[in-house]
Amino acid sequence: MVPALSSLWNGLVRPESYFDDRPPAETLGVAFAIVAVFAFALAISILTMGTVLADSTEITETVDNPDRPSEAICEQYGDDPHSPYGDRCDEPETIERDGSDAIMDAVSGYAGIGLVSTFVLWVLAGGVLYAGGRLAGGTPSFRGSLALAGWAALPEFGRLAVGLGGLWVGLDGVTLTDPENAVETLRVAMEPIDPILVFVSLLTAAIQWRLLTGGMIHEGELSRPAAALCTGVPLGLFVLISLA
Repeated sequence: MVPALSSLWNGLVRPESYFDDRPPAETLGVAFAIVAVFAFALAISILTMGTVLADSTEITETVDNPDRPSEAICEQYGDDPHSPYGDRCDEPETIERDGSDAIMDAVSGYAGIGLVSTFVLWVLAGGVLYAGGRLAGGTPSFRGSLALAGWAALPEFGRLAVGLGGLWVGLDGVTLTDPENAVETLRVAMEPIDPILVFVSLLTAAIQWRLLTGGMIHEGELSRPAAALCTGVPLGLFVLISLA
């Protein structure tokens, strides 16, 4: 196994022994790399999900014609042969737009949000771990807490892959033709996959809890029960919110 990948694997499956040799604060660079790669992977996955949805869509929508000036301009200059707006006012007020184009436009914005929010959530998670460790009577540093929060993104790669694969399988053979029933059609299509996604989410959280507990034992100089409590409570709340 490549040394870098071997190091990541050891930190994931044997966090206590890994952080015993390498204090979490000293692995902040590795944690940043994990978060950065995950952020870009999330953005790419969102774009991929958008492509899957767009390929399953045969919906059109009526939108304002961007080539036609506003009604006020057309009322004032529409009959003026010398006006640059005259000919354009003959264009229809609305046009039919392919629904897949609208999906991709929306998804492009979500991809950017996903990219930025990953780093924001990383810092917030680091702050929560730091506060939790201090409240539990430990002495974690913010740098070490931030590093642990970054390491917690490592299991998310697996959940991201399963989620993307689940969407691909769930939408196989599904065609969206009615905008009013599109959401319900998607819900029914994904219903058989939902239990798998829930299981993977819980498994991801369990791995994160083990990793964070092992790291906080060394970073905060806490007992195992105290480390498990200060990392498990906020993680559990996050899981409940995400599954609600």
